Amino acid sequence: MPENLIESPAEMIVKNDKRVFLIFGIVSSIPIIGVTISNFSNKARKENIDSFYANPWGFILLLGFILIGSAYMWIRYFDKNPKLLINKSGFWSRQTKLIPWENLWYLYIRKTNTRYIASYWVIIKIHVPEKEYKIDISGLNESPTEIIEAIKANSRGYNIIYLDMEEV
Repeated sequence: MPENLIESPAEMIVKNDKRVFLIFGIVSSIPIIGVTISNFSNKARKENIDSFYANPWGFILLLGFILIGSAYMWIRYFDKNPKLLINKSGFWSRQTKLIPWENLWYLYIRKTNTRYIASYWVIIKIHVPEKEYKIDISGLNESPTEIIEAIKANSRGYNIIYLDMEEV
């Protein structure tokens, strides 16, 4: 958690959009519940045990994959840490840490379209050291437009170049 919270009206704290993780967490938990219930029913238990001993590795691998996926989704659902923090001090993310506004050169949003979904990235170029960061802002509780507006509101008075959205 960043220690530079100012709590001004223009400050924006951006977190994960929890709906996606809740849906996938529930969906990935259903097979675990089904396997657990089927192993306790008397009629299916003998058939399951016979087929399990014939080739246990496929079953173990599948169950392990489902358990890991389900645990990951539930951990991400209960994660309360911010992903972005935009305030008068600068721009903070887990990847970049704090970038003061005076060190920011330019930024823009990159939209990457795939067949079914669009991904959004904030591309930030800083002066010292001359470096470019690519921060994924897909699946957050704020839209790319709201993030850019918060950056503009908090960085007023600094020479930052705002480029148009790039679609790839």
